[in-house]
Amino acid sequence: MTFQCFNVRTNLMCYLVGSKPFDLLQIDRATLGGFFVPPNVWRESQGEFHPFSHYITTHTDEPRDPRKMRIDKADYRTPEDPILVGRSYKWPVMIDGYHCAALFWNFGPSEGTLPAYMPTGLKWLTWQRVK
Repeated sequence: MTFQCFNVRTNLMCYLVGSKPFDLLQIDRATLGGFFVPPNVWRESQGEFHPFSHYITTHTDEPRDPRKMRIDKADYRTPEDPILVGRSYKWPVMIDGYHCAALFWNFGPSEGTLPAYMPTGLKWLTWQRVK
């Protein structure tokens, strides 16, 4: 997976530096909303990191952007492939899986979960309090 990600998301590999083992976790909507979207993913962010919960509510004109995906809510199925989360210092940064995350956010069950690979030791509960 790392090799494939490196070939597709080369500019995001800096967020995996120092992250050797990963935990496979099931995350809820609130946890997903706290992951940061880096500016090299969201060009309209004016060079700033924003939480996924803000990113997903913004408009884009790019036709293949994850925020533009629409399905019938009854057709939603939890993805089998986990999203990938890295880090910038102690902050979680979403690297891959934006389409799965957008579908989960918009169409997944309110109490559902999404699989995610997260760096072992990332204090992923502490930053949820940050707005």
